[in-house]
Amino acid sequence: MHSKIAYQKDQFLPNFVRLRPHIIKTPLKTCKEHKIPNNSWVGTRSFELSVNRPFLFNYVMQAIGYLKLPFLSGRLEAQMFLHLRPKGSDADGTDWIHRDDVENNAGFVPDFSALLYLNDDNLESGTCLYNENQGVENDFKYVQNRLIIFSSEYFHKGYGYFGDSVENGRTTLNLFIKNM
Repeated sequence: MHSKIAYQKDQFLPNFVRLRPHIIKTPLKTCKEHKIPNNSWVGTRSFELSVNRPFLFNYVMQAIGYLKLPFLSGRLEAQMFLHLRPKGSDADGTDWIHRDDVENNAGFVPDFSALLYLNDDNLESGTCLYNENQGVENDFKYVQNRLIIFSSEYFHKGYGYFGDSVENGRTTLNLFIKNM
């Protein structure tokens, strides 16, 4: 495939302050409420945003295109979700170090995973990337409007869940991207 890649862009979305109130109005459901077989995540997540919020989906994808990242092709396929992980959502031990380079129910296998941190900075929260021995290779801190993109074959895990709602919790825009 390709070498593992990790990339960070601060102040990613132009007009983020005006856009954020519209983003967080997106309805969220638990994994069980989504009724997708053989799927799991902790917290609540939106339905796929290309269907639910096409303007937001297209705006984010256009902003990614403007970055002209050498590891992304001119043609991309993507899935995008809003995801909330409030304080205590890892208390039951269901959180795990995982990879995203597996086929989902729609036959989609991403090359890259990405997160956009949506709420106020919380430097006690973030996302760690791990090597094959589960040693930390990179630690991205939760900074509002920070985009991180990494190879989906990276083992990773979020940490430092906080808040109790989409307005004040660890809310991210999760993207799964495939080069076409």
